[in-house]
Amino acid sequence: MVGWLRRTPLAWLNLTHSRRKLLTSLAGVAFAVLLMFLFTGFQNALYDSQLQVINQLNADIVLTSKLKYSMFIPESFARRRLYQATAFAGVVAAYPLYIGDAAEWRNVETRETRPVRILAFNVEDPAFLLPDIQSQADRLRLPNTVLVDLKSRPELGARETGVVTELADREVRVVGNFELGTDFAAGNGNLIMSDQNFLRFLPIAVLRKTNAHLGR
Repeated sequence: MVGWLRRTPLAWLNLTHSRRKLLTSLAGVAFAVLLMFLFTGFQNALYDSQLQVINQLNADIVLTSKLKYSMFIPESFARRRLYQATAFAGVVAAYPLYIGDAAEWRNVETRETRPVRILAFNVEDPAFLLPDIQSQADRLRLPNTVLVDLKSRPELGARETGVVTELADREVRVVGNFELGTDFAAGNGNLIMSDQNFLRFLPIAVLRKTNAHLGR
C-alpha cells in the first residue's frame, strides 16, 4: 500500500533524463531572455534620448512641426506659430529654439573634425532650466562664442573656457561649460550659442523652433 502512495517525479525525470539536452535548453532560454533585456534597454535608451533635451527646456508645452515625429527629424515650422500661441489665454511666453546637427567641430589637439549638435536661443529668453546655461547666457552675446558640454565625447578634445578652435570653418571661442550628455542625435556632444551666432555659423541650417512656455 505504501508503494502505491509513493509519488514519482515524472516532470523532473523527464528534464534530467538527458543532461546534455537540459543544459542546451537552459542555455537557449537564458539567451532569449538576455536578448529581451538587451533590446528593452536599447528601446528605453532611444526614448530617454528623445526627452533629454526637452526635459531641460523651460517649457510646459513644446511645439513642433506636424511632420516631425522624432527629435532627430529636421522639420521646421513658421515662427509666426509661436506668436499665435501667445494669443491663447494662460500662455506666458513662447521661446524659439534653434537646432543644428551638421556643424563640424575641430579638435585643437589632433586637428580632426567631428559633427556636433548646436542648440541656440535668444539670450534674453530663459529657454533652458540648466543653471549653468542661464548663468552664462550673457557671455554668449559676444560674436563667435559657445558653451561646450563637458559630457561630450573625448574625441572633441579640449573644451575648457578660453579654448579657441573652429566650428563650421569659422573661428569660435569657448566662454563656458555646462553638462547635458550625448544621445542618439548628438553622438559627439552639444554646443550652446546665441541665435545671432547660430545664423553666422549655420546660415542655411534647418531651424527648428520647438519651445513654447505656457503659464500654469
